[in-house]
Amino acid sequence: MDEVTAEQPAATREEAVEILRIIKQKMEAADARHRAMRPPDERLGELRGPSQTRRTARRVRAGLYRPTWMTESAEELADAYDHAAAYLESYINTRRLAAAYRRMQEDIEDLFFDDVRDDFEDLKTRIRDFDSI
Repeated sequence: MDEVTAEQPAATREEAVEILRIIKQKMEAADARHRAMRPPDERLGELRGPSQTRRTARRVRAGLYRPTWMTESAEELADAYDHAAAYLESYINTRRLAAAYRRMQEDIEDLFFDDVRDDFEDLKTRIRDFDSI
């Protein structure tokens, strides 16, 4: 049996503007949340990214990694790494939303309304907990 793929109807200007409004709200909320977070502990050093930082937190909890400067318990240090990962992820998501917002504004000006919808769907898959922002 042949699989039928249904194409979405073309996006309208109203739909694109509504998506842009949603992205602006989420961008402002993510930026405010990021600015309210305390920066990571400087002793953690250079952090590669959220995934690597979470891996380090798991290694600290498991007792596989213990920095020489560590004075607190393994759980407290692992929590510091988890917070640093959340901080980095928040920064990345804020930048992603800002870039998408600028791109969507240009797409609306150029009358590429389907591109706005495509970018919106892409953001929903790239940003963890997109709906909770």
